[in-house]
Amino acid sequence: ELAAAFNQMAADIQAVIQRLQLSEKGYRDLLTAASAVGEGIALICDEGPNEGVFLFVNETFAHLAGYEPDDLVGVNAASVLHPASLSAARRAWEAIRSGTERSPYELTLMDRHGRTHILETTGTLIEYQGRRALVWFTRDISERKAREEELRRRNRELTALNAVASAMSTPLPADELLNRALRQVLTALDLDTGWIFVLTEAGQARLAACHGLEVPDEAAFAFPDCRCGAVLTEGQPLIVDASEPRCAVRRLLATAERPVACHAAVPVRARGRTLGVLSVAAPAPQTFDEAEMALLAAVGQQIGVALENARLWEELRRKEQLRGELLARVIRAQEEERQRIARELHDGIGQSLNALVLGLNAVGTALEQAPAQVPTLVQRLRVSASDTVRELQDVIYDLRPSVLDDLGLVRALRWYAQERLESQGVQVTFVAPASLPRLPAEVETALFRIGQEALSNVCRHAAATEVVVRLEHDGRRVWMEIVDNGRGFVVEEVLRRDGARYAGWGLLGMQERATLFGGRVCIDSTPGQGTRVVVEVPLEEVSHDADSDPDRG
Repeated sequence: ELAAAFNQMAADIQAVIQRLQLSEKGYRDLLTAASAVGEGIALICDEGPNEGVFLFVNETFAHLAGYEPDDLVGVNAASVLHPASLSAARRAWEAIRSGTERSPYELTLMDRHGRTHILETTGTLIEYQGRRALVWFTRDISERKAREEELRRRNRELTALNAVASAMSTPLPADELLNRALRQVLTALDLDTGWIFVLTEAGQARLAACHGLEVPDEAAFAFPDCRCGAVLTEGQPLIVDASEPRCAVRRLLATAERPVACHAAVPVRARGRTLGVLSVAAPAPQTFDEAEMALLAAVGQQIGVALENARLWEELRRKEQLRGELLARVIRAQEEERQRIARELHDGIGQSLNALVLGLNAVGTALEQAPAQVPTLVQRLRVSASDTVRELQDVIYDLRPSVLDDLGLVRALRWYAQERLESQGVQVTFVAPASLPRLPAEVETALFRIGQEALSNVCRHAAATEVVVRLEHDGRRVWMEIVDNGRGFVVEEVLRRDGARYAGWGLLGMQERATLFGGRVCIDSTPGQGTRVVVEVPLEEVSHDADSDPDRG
């Protein structure tokens, strides 16, 4: 019986050994076949002194780690994992042991050359060679993760740019526009702190928008006398460490909502010039990688375009307001001119005509009663009629000098200068080409009225002794320059609006006349150094009929 029992036990042992061999061969066949479909599989010992050691790896897993399969057998699995993934791997292994792990998890593998690979992994426990082992199934998803990260970055860029575009789509004052845009940028980038400096027309920097900082005084930034100020001159983004001695906001960053280690500054640009600087702060320098800096640069460009548009809208609104006020002033001036003409006609010419009527009645009476007095009365009527004609000519010349229509722009300006300036002792010099052709009537009228205003200003305000008037023409454009040696003035002060008053209506009218023909007026004046007015007006082709018309000289 003992021998029979021993023989039975030996037979059972042989059967178990045979099943174990068959099972091990099946495992190996399975592991080897997985390599053909790109699946990495490794068996890791899960008990005893060799816990965590590779028992077997297929070719896919070994090549992913940069080794041959036999090179990894007996090596601890932790040696091929990135240090940042070790704790996650331990948690996953414990979950597999407890039977709670079901879904795939991601780990980072580091090959023998230091390159990293992101793995999607799952695992299960089996018996292998009489020991409990972990079957580790892995798939390299690095390329997929890179595409996903690129897609995420692109979506983030689009989200940020769309958010900024949405914030700036409504016409608003520049500062309100910039504050809305800054909030949207920070939200899209998951940041809390940022600010925007812009340059004024005078070239001074001012704080236009701020978020996430308690700013007691704009001067606390000391911008642009800091590192960020280099963005204005160099036009390139930069990252400034919060501990940088030249960082003017290092004290202010202590009041930020989250810890701040640095801030990035990018130029706000439009039409090839820098309008300001956009700065955003972050808790770590790694936040501002190449992709983030590219996104911030794109946002800076978009803000620059929106800021330029806002300035253009504001300038257009201001010009439209001034144009409306100028139109109202022109209408008032027309009414005042009509009242003046009516008064002159009534008080001057009207009374003279009444005197003529009375004189004619006296002549009629004298013919009947005292014929000897008729020649004397007729002579008086002749003088009175001549005075009336002169008065009428003065009114006509004030409305529009006929010399402008008859003899052209140069002679009309010369006549006006003689009437207004030379009669008061001001020496006037005209410089004009002898071949200056007749210009279109509307251009001549505009230039005459501009010159008339400029010469009137010299007469009323300049106290000048010399005036030079120059005219040039090249077939496509005409230039008029009026220079005096008078007392001069500060142009900005004259053009500055003071409440409802506006001192520079005459200058504004000159600019408006030139603008109607696509031209421009430049006024250059310095107190004590005289004034220079330059008018430039483009010309359409002058018709041959106008050149050959004898009535136009």
